[in-house]
Amino acid sequence: MPSAPITSRGCLSTFMGELESESVQGGSQIWQVLRRKEESRNMKIEEYRDRFPIIRRGVNYQATCGIGVLPDVGIQAIEEVKGMSTEIPEVNFETFLGAHEELKAEFANIINAKPGEIAIVPSTSAAACRILNSLDYKARNKVVVSALSFPGISFACHAQQRRGAKVSFVPSPQKISSPVDYDNLRPGPADYEKSIDEKTILVVLTGTCYRTGFRQDKLREIVQIAHDKGAYVFIDDGQLSGHFVEDVKESNVDFLATTTYKYLLCPMGNAFLYVKEKLVEELESLDRGWFSGENFMESFPYWLEHSGHHRLSQTASRFELGVPRLPLDYISLPVLKMINEIGVKNIENYTKDLLDYYVQRTTAEGYEGFETKSPYNREQRSHLTIKVPEAEKVSVKLRKYNTAVEPSGREVIRIAPHFYNIKEEIDELLTNLKKVL
Repeated sequence: MPSAPITSRGCLSTFMGELESESVQGGSQIWQVLRRKEESRNMKIEEYRDRFPIIRRGVNYQATCGIGVLPDVGIQAIEEVKGMSTEIPEVNFETFLGAHEELKAEFANIINAKPGEIAIVPSTSAAACRILNSLDYKARNKVVVSALSFPGISFACHAQQRRGAKVSFVPSPQKISSPVDYDNLRPGPADYEKSIDEKTILVVLTGTCYRTGFRQDKLREIVQIAHDKGAYVFIDDGQLSGHFVEDVKESNVDFLATTTYKYLLCPMGNAFLYVKEKLVEELESLDRGWFSGENFMESFPYWLEHSGHHRLSQTASRFELGVPRLPLDYISLPVLKMINEIGVKNIENYTKDLLDYYVQRTTAEGYEGFETKSPYNREQRSHLTIKVPEAEKVSVKLRKYNTAVEPSGREVIRIAPHFYNIKEEIDELLTNLKKVL
């Protein structure tokens, strides 16, 4: 198994120590360390399965749309954090701060952004609030939201009504009765065009509907409609980042938020906020703290002298507040390095092949007891939904067979493979579904 990637100064010291130790035993062994790292860059995507302890234990895990699983490099980083707990805290703080900034660069690479366009916040809801609290609703006060947005984002938009905002929902083309029995559930460009006007200040989109798995494949067209009317665009990318490619330069979105604990495979507690570079200094959120400043370490005397006013950061860090969840940043960093090592485009292509295989199996053979009615288009689905009776009970019964899926509501389970899954596990899932139904 390849060794863990370098994560920060702490890990760099470990790596250098490893080199020095092997150097004492013999100069040729130095290159064994480097060779292991080179091999990790040449691994086939299927070989990364071995990096996940839960997969090695034989668990058929296809519930990543709910929570992803932590790879070995993240677990190793947890052990490092545990070891640091006995050291001088100030030393750890400096190491963790380095990981915090490096983590932004790794995520920026995933979405084709610049590190200065990335802030790390506690959740996607917090990210939405930072942007919503930056807007002035006097001249423009309309916030357009998809009816299929995750509830937390919708709640954040509704809260702005106290500041003068008016929320307008874009309905689905068809009435929602079950998320598996109709086509083209997603509102398209024509649906948004009806709602966006000169009073619109923000359009809130969802990259993939969390319940249905339908992907918004007309994102660029909707963004253009919004920009033509002078509105900003915010996208909730929680069901796509690390799993499907989302290029912010290509789509031209203004803001993007995503959580870390799904397809990015990091622990809970963090989320990323992307803010387009030209908008960073234009917006000042009502949410701010000492880490929002241009130089947070110099904020103390400045605060005393100027009654709490200090110059905000010229990067997206101005949307951060107090001390970040630095140990989480440290743990997450090697995981995102692994995602970038594989390449999100490679992960997307691999995932599409798995979804294709699932549909082929169910279409060719037919299965009694559950329904997969929605027409399938590999460019429009990032995970699958199937209709079963008593979804929660079905998911619990599947666990007895070491199989994990994600229930959503009373009659739907979601199937969400990632790059640690293989086709044989889809066969196994379908067999186990027969058993429990």
